[in-house]
This record gives sequence, C-alpha cells and structure tokens, in this order.
Amino acid sequence: MKGDGRLEVRTFQQKHKCGFSYHNKSVKFGWIGRKYVNTFRENPKLDNASFKNLVMKENKCYLSRHQDYRARKIGRELAQGSDVDQYNKLPKYINEILRSNPGSTVVMKVAEDYCDSVTKQGKFQRLYMCFAGVKKRFLDTCRPVFGLDETFLKDAAGGVLLTAVGVDPNNGLYPIAYVATEGETKDSWIWFLTLLKKDLKIENDYEWTIISDKQKGIIQACDSVFPGAGHRFCMKHMHSNMVAAGFKGTAMRQALWKAVKATTHAQFIRRMEAIEELDVDAIKWLEDKNPAEWRRVHCCHDGGIAHVVMQRMQENGDIAREKWSKFGFCPKIRKMMKVNIDKATYYVPYKSNDVSFEVADPYAEKWAVNIKDRTCSCRKWDLTGIPCAHAISAL
Repeated sequence: MKGDGRLEVRTFQQKHKCGFSYHNKSVKFGWIGRKYVNTFRENPKLDNASFKNLVMKENKCYLSRHQDYRARKIGRELAQGSDVDQYNKLPKYINEILRSNPGSTVVMKVAEDYCDSVTKQGKFQRLYMCFAGVKKRFLDTCRPVFGLDETFLKDAAGGVLLTAVGVDPNNGLYPIAYVATEGETKDSWIWFLTLLKKDLKIENDYEWTIISDKQKGIIQACDSVFPGAGHRFCMKHMHSNMVAAGFKGTAMRQALWKAVKATTHAQFIRRMEAIEELDVDAIKWLEDKNPAEWRRVHCCHDGGIAHVVMQRMQENGDIAREKWSKFGFCPKIRKMMKVNIDKATYYVPYKSNDVSFEVADPYAEKWAVNIKDRTCSCRKWDLTGIPCAHAISAL
C-alpha cells in the first residue's frame, strides 16, 4: 500500500508459463539511490560498473546506463549533500583548517560582478590552499625548484585545479599548494603565483627554477610574478608535442631523453647525432626551441647563480640527512650512491694535489675532479649535488 511499504495482490495466477525476466518496470532510479545511500557513505568512489553489478545481483533486475547514472547521483547527493550544499560549507571548512592548522594560508575569492538577489551571497570563483606544515618542510629541506601544472575538475561545477609541486630530498614529488579556479587563464595563474610567492617568502627570484608545460598563460604569469626565475620546459609535454608533430616511436623517445640528460657539450652533440640518424627533421624541430629551457647541459652555467642554487641544495640536503641519520642519505639517494660506487671500481684516480684529481677509465677518457669545490668535469656532481662515479673514485 502507498506510504506504508505494503503490497496489494489483486490478481493471482497459480500456474505460470512465462520465464524469469530481469526487466522490471517497478525498479526506478530514485528507489535504487535511496536504498544504497549507506553504500555510498562507506565507499564514495564506487565506480559505475561495480555499482551496476551490485544492484543487478542483489535485486535480480536489469539496470540501464541511464538508471545507473541517475541512481548514483541521487545516492551520492543523499550521502554527501549536493554540490550547492558543499560550496555553502566552504566558510566552515576554511575556519576549521585555520583552527587545526595554525599558520596555513587559505584564501577564497568570490566573483566581483555577482550577488544573489535572494541570499545576498557572492558566487564562488577561486580557492587557494597551502598548509603550514607543508610550507615549512618545503622551505627547510627541498630544493628551490617547483613545477606548475593543471587538471580539469570533473564535477557539476567544473573548473580547473592549478598545482605547485616541488621535489623533496629523496627525489620524490612534494605538493606545495593548489588553487581551485574557474579556468586556466593568465589572471588565475597570476593570482595563484602571487599568493605562492608571498607564502614561500621568495625575495630573490634568480635563486628559483620553475618547470611547466609552457602554456601561454603560465609564461606570461611567470614573467609577471617571477621575472628573474629560470623557466624550464617539462620534457613529458615536450615529447607529446614531438609526437603530435610526427616524430613518433620508442627509439625517438629514448634518443630524446638521452640528449636531454647529457651533462657535457660533447656528450650532448653525440646524442643529438643519434637523433639526426633517426630523423633529420626532428633536429630542425628541436633547434627552434630555446636550448636553455630543455637541455640539461645548459643548466647553471652562470657561476654566481649556480653557486647560490648549489649552496641552497647543500644546506637543505644537510637538514634532510638528519631525518635519515641512521643511513646518512635518503633512500633513493642511497641507491644512486650504491650504483655510482659500483661504477667507481672501473676508474683510476691520479692525484694532482690535496683537492684535485684526474680520473681515467679503460677507454682513455679523463675527468677533472675537485673534492673541495665538489665539482667534476662530467658536471653530474655540479648539477645534482650527488657525487658521481669519478668523484667517488677520487675520494
């Protein structure tokens, strides 16, 4: 009966000739959504296929794609609240973050040209977040490098998530801050980077390096907010552009990465010749790019800037070692050191004085190592701060 959960049987056929059917017109998406509210509370990320199989197995009924989508939407709204409800909770969420994480930065921006005639509230536009603990640890232990990227938010409201990610002493990704915004524009990037620069207390732009996919909005924003910082190209995006230009294949990808990782000019020229053997036009395509933005061999040739950056990396590395004091180095760095130690057995060091060495290999190649300045002519020690195999041989 309507309202009390009972059913009334008006016609009863004792003998049935029809077979069992999974198509039940009485199964509505609203009923399914209300029935599985607790399921969505326990598992908010339940995917379409899993939910559809669960409903069909438990209720022995067919569920169309449309019913599946609508039922999941209703179930999630009942379990978590609608998108409008979630946005209305933002002020309380911000206050709770600032209460439980003193020193964190949370900035919400509303649209300047909109005001609801009924509620008199503004319209959400952007939200910036940077937690105090994350900020402090980044400044204490990480290198003066961060990458910028974006991704689309796939919900009813849409928008874009802008992110800033650093690299920790263990060579792992380290999220710094993010912004949920209406879109990827020059204005949104400038707003994000201005808050980030203030949060990280960046005064000397030239000490920092920014990595991005070099979209037009990012370039203009970086030039405006970080005019003195180095700007490097993300090689993953660059390789994707090469593929789109017609330079495909595993061999081309591997040859490109070898050229990018070259640390000396002679090594770089040899690896570029390998790319030329695969496709002459690929060399022409690469020559149109600014060499300082994607070639490792062009990094830190300015002595003053290189000294500042390497000094900051060394200071942060010393702080990070305190955490891994039992081993002396972070786990990934320790693995790299082990590989270099094994390679060092193939080299022969010749001492020039107390700090300078000439290191030779069986193929007559030679490298100059200075253990006081922590440099090697292969430039791997200079660029990474991790002793190369030649330096270890000299040590």
